[in-house]
Amino acid sequence: MISEFESESIKTGARQQILAFGEFTFDTENQILTQTNNGEIVNLPPKTCELLAVLIENAGEVLSKDDLMSLVWKDTFVEESNLTHHIALLRKSLGEGTNGNKFIQTIPRKGYRFIFPVKQNESSKGEITISETTRTEIVEEIQITDDLPPVAAVQNSKQISAGKNNRSKFFVPTLAVILLVGIAAGFYFLFYRTPTVKSVAVLPFKSLASEPTDDYLKLGMADTLITKLSSIKKVAFRPTSSILKFRNSEVSPVQAGKELGVDAVLEGWVQRQNDRIKVTAQLIKTSDGSIFWAESFDENLTDIQRLQDSISEKITTALALELTGEERKLIAKNSTQNPEAYRLYLQGRLHWYQWTQENWQKAAGYFQQAVELDRNFALAYVGLGDSYGAMGLSKPSQETYFKAKEATLKALEIDPAFPEAHATLGMIKFFYERDVEGARESLLHALRLNPNSALIHDYYANFLSLSGNAEEAIREAQRAVELDPLTPYIVGDLGCSYYFARQPDKAIEVLNKSLELNPNYTDALSYLVKIYEQKGQFAEAENYSEKILIVTNRREEADEQRTIFAGGGYRAVLEKRLERLQERTKKGYVSPMSFAALYASLGDKKQALEWLFKAEEEKAIKLMYIAADPQWDGLRGEPEFQKLLQQINQKVEK
Repeated sequence: MISEFESESIKTGARQQILAFGEFTFDTENQILTQTNNGEIVNLPPKTCELLAVLIENAGEVLSKDDLMSLVWKDTFVEESNLTHHIALLRKSLGEGTNGNKFIQTIPRKGYRFIFPVKQNESSKGEITISETTRTEIVEEIQITDDLPPVAAVQNSKQISAGKNNRSKFFVPTLAVILLVGIAAGFYFLFYRTPTVKSVAVLPFKSLASEPTDDYLKLGMADTLITKLSSIKKVAFRPTSSILKFRNSEVSPVQAGKELGVDAVLEGWVQRQNDRIKVTAQLIKTSDGSIFWAESFDENLTDIQRLQDSISEKITTALALELTGEERKLIAKNSTQNPEAYRLYLQGRLHWYQWTQENWQKAAGYFQQAVELDRNFALAYVGLGDSYGAMGLSKPSQETYFKAKEATLKALEIDPAFPEAHATLGMIKFFYERDVEGARESLLHALRLNPNSALIHDYYANFLSLSGNAEEAIREAQRAVELDPLTPYIVGDLGCSYYFARQPDKAIEVLNKSLELNPNYTDALSYLVKIYEQKGQFAEAENYSEKILIVTNRREEADEQRTIFAGGGYRAVLEKRLERLQERTKKGYVSPMSFAALYASLGDKKQALEWLFKAEEEKAIKLMYIAADPQWDGLRGEPEFQKLLQQINQKVEK
C-alpha cells in the first residue's frame, strides 16, 4: 500500500559547536557535557549524549517520540520506554528542579521540546549545518522474508525541520522502492547485524530514579543474571567478582568493557517503587559504544525472578544464540518463589563479596535465614557452603567444615547440576578429607557443567598446583585470568601457580599485578615475602612484611620491625615474629603451621618438624600445601618429613 509522509529538514552537528545553556556547555562534535562553573564533565551514556545533541540543536522545536527514536537509534529497534529512561537521565543530570531551571518540556501526546535558551559559545569552530530531505512517497507495507534480520523491516520515519518552506514532491515507483528496501536490508545485514559476541560483562545495576535503590538489589540483579547466563557455553560471562569495582564507579560502560576485555556489556538501571520493580537494560558493543538491544521491564516485586528470566531470554535473543535444551532449562530455572528468601539471599551475596571474615559471617547469617524460609532454595545453600568454606580457609575448624559440607550437599540434593556446588565440594574433599581423586572428579565435573567459570578454573588450578601438576596448573590459572582479569585473587592465584612451579620471577611479576588491582591484598603480600626470603633478598622481604602489618592496622609493629631490621638484620625480625607468636598463644589459638613456617625460615629443622607433626594431629588444612610449597624444600631430605607426607596423602575418613 502506498502512503505519503513528510520528512522535514534536520539540524545536525557535522561541524564542531560549543553550545551553551544555563550552567552547561555541550561540545557537539565530541559529545561532551560540561558544567561551566567548575569545568567538570558530566558523565552520560553515549545514546543520552546523542539525544541531548538532537534536542538542543533543535531547541524550541517539538520533537515527536518517533522522531527522536528514529534519529538517536537509527539501526536498532527499541521500545518507547527506552527513550523515556534517557529523557529522565538527562533531566537528572541537568539538575532539573534543584535550581529552578527546566530544560526539557514534555508535550502531552506529542513528544518533547528543549525550552532553555541555547547560544553558541565563542569558542565554536563552525556554524551549524542544515541538511534537508523532501517529502516522499514510500511503500508502507512490504513482506520481509524470514532470512532477513527483523531490523531490516521498514519503519516510518519523520525528521524535524528548521527550514519548513523548502519542500518539493516526487513519486517513486513501487518496484524501485522495493529494490531500495532490499539493498538497504542487504547493507544492514552486512554491516549492522548483531555483532559476534563471545564475552559479556553484566555491570552492577544503577538507580533508575533520583532516590537511592537498595545496594543489595543493584548488585543482586547483576549477580543473578550472571548466574543464569553463565550456563550458556558459547559465551563467557564475567563473574560477579570481576565487576565489583564498578559498583559505584563513574567509568563509562564502554571503558568498563575494555578493562574487562569483553565484546559487550550489559548496563542496567533498577527502581523499586512500593510493590513494583522497574528495570531498564541495554547491550552495548565495547568496540564502538553502539547499543544493539535495549528494553524496559515493569513487574511486581514478588515476580522479580520472572523479570530476570525475561531479561535473560531477551539477551540470548539479542546475541543471536542458539541454546541447547539443557541451557534453556537452566536459564528458566527459578531458585525460589519466596520473595523474602530471595531478598535475604541477595543481601548475603552483597556481604560475601566483601571478602572479609566478618562479612562472610554476616553472609552466612543471611543465607541461613533464606533457607529457613525456603528449604529448597539451592542458591542459598550454595552461598551458605561458600561462606563456611571461606571462613574455614582463614580459620579452619571442624565446625566450619561440617557446616560447609552439609550446606553444599543439600544444594546438590536439590539441584545436582549446580557447577559451583560441585566445585566447592571438590575443595572440601581436598582440604578437609584429603581425598585427592574425589576432589579431582568433583572439580572436573564442575568444569564440564560450566567451562566458562573463572572461579572453577581457579579452584582446579589450585588443586593441580598442590597435587603436583605445576604446568597444567599454570594453564588452568591462565584460563581463569582470561575469564576474569580484574579480580585480585584470580590474578594472584596465577602468581601462586608460578610460585609452586618454581618460577619465582614470573610469580613476582604476576603477584604485583594483583596488588595493582588491590594494594591491600594480603595473600599476594605474604607470597612475595616468602619468595624474597627464598631468593635471599631480605630487604624486599622486610618491605612486604611491613606492608602486611600496615594494611592489617598494626603500624606500631611495622615501625618496630623496621627498626629491628635496620639494627639486627632479617634474622632479628624473624626472631621478633616468633616472640610475638608465643605471646599470642597466651591470648588465644595460634595455628601450629605458623610456628612451623617461622622455624623453617630460621633454619631450625627440628622445631619446624615438631610443629608440623602438631599440625598433623589437628589435621590442619594448610598441610595440604607442603608437598608443593618451596618454603619446605629445606626439609625434604629429612626422613621425618617424608613420613609426614605419607600420612598426609592418606584419606581422612569423615
